[in-house]
Amino acid sequence: MKVFIFMILWSLLNTSYASEPESIDLSKPAILAKGWSLQLGNGYSSHKSNGVHNIVKENSAGSLQLSSMAKGSEILDSEILQIAESQVLGRGKLEKLEEGEKRGYISSFSHEGVYWVYWFVVIKRSLIMATYNSDADKLKLDEVDDAKKLIATIKSN
Repeated sequence: MKVFIFMILWSLLNTSYASEPESIDLSKPAILAKGWSLQLGNGYSSHKSNGVHNIVKENSAGSLQLSSMAKGSEILDSEILQIAESQVLGRGKLEKLEEGEKRGYISSFSHEGVYWVYWFVVIKRSLIMATYNSDADKLKLDEVDDAKKLIATIKSN
């Protein structure tokens, strides 16, 4: 059922493509996508595989993954919530996220020995889905804070 819902939503949304916005400091590492960008912090590296940006920092216990979709029209709150619920599956409380031009949901929880933070962030017509995960027994709260700071750098192009 989860796959079916995701396939329907995927057919409604298009995958974002790389572009180079003028508003980001290109002298620092960054992720540049159609409709949005994210500034990487010092020590972070990113590689893209199968449409997913994997962000890691040397010697860290966890990692951050981002993927995005763009839609030809406004992304409704009900659509964001449906996608978020299909991913979190009731394992964590979905909290509303509103920061300037960004809106969406965030959820944190542990499941089967893994600590997760999910973000579902909408900027204009782009939906950015991000997850941070770490073995629960190796969790470093400063890494979670760093992941939150990275997500906070997401802005529209």
